[in-house]
Amino acid sequence: MAKVQQTRGHGAAAEAATNLQPVRERLELVQDNGPINVVLVDRQSLYREALSALLNDDHFVVAASVGTISELDSALQAHLADVVVVRLDSLEAGSLGMLEQLPRLGDQVKALVLTAVQDTAVYARAIELGAHGVLSCDEPASALRQAIRAIYSGELWIDRRFTAAVVSNLVKGRAARNREQFKIESLTRREREIVALVTEGLRNKQIAERLFISEATVRNHLTSVLDKLELGDRFDLAVYAFRRGMVSYSLTGEPAQFSESRQRLG
Repeated sequence: MAKVQQTRGHGAAAEAATNLQPVRERLELVQDNGPINVVLVDRQSLYREALSALLNDDHFVVAASVGTISELDSALQAHLADVVVVRLDSLEAGSLGMLEQLPRLGDQVKALVLTAVQDTAVYARAIELGAHGVLSCDEPASALRQAIRAIYSGELWIDRRFTAAVVSNLVKGRAARNREQFKIESLTRREREIVALVTEGLRNKQIAERLFISEATVRNHLTSVLDKLELGDRFDLAVYAFRRGMVSYSLTGEPAQFSESRQRLG
């Protein structure tokens, strides 16, 4: 009996040891499948060349390097890629635009965002948009290699200094989105039609003519919409509608015009 108990204990210990195997050792197993194919996305060619020199070895192959996410499509069609490394160099519109295009990658390849931006909201947004990891540019080259290996093996990579804050941002962001979605869903079909026409830049008289209703009815609907969405005026409504995906662009194909006073409902 004692021998059986000892055997069971030994088996449990072995299982625990396996489960607690260091992450670095697990990641080294990835190399059994050959080098990891990496595609670099960076707006500055100097950084692309530096990263290529850093990663081209027996364990990694830089299959391609491009300057924008839009150029990535053709690169992924022409080259086998396991991980895409996207460098976010600032909070300027161009860099943030690259971040917002991460969903285009879909499930075809895993993405690592490399950034000098020390902002947990940016980290959270990257993960929310589909990145499998975010790495600070302050980290050494060995951390970049380890992050790529971790992502390739199916793990999520976030600097432990920011993990709690990133999770908190994700939870708060999800709660805010749920609240906004609830407000949008409270709109009636007619109110949604009016929102769409407002984004075209139409005034109340034009909306009334389009929907064959009175201007007074349009004003009532618009007031209801603003109350439900907690917005101040039709300009805010148009911005809100675009940002929340209620409309994708002006239905007439032209940008909406809001040259009159923002505070007017008509």
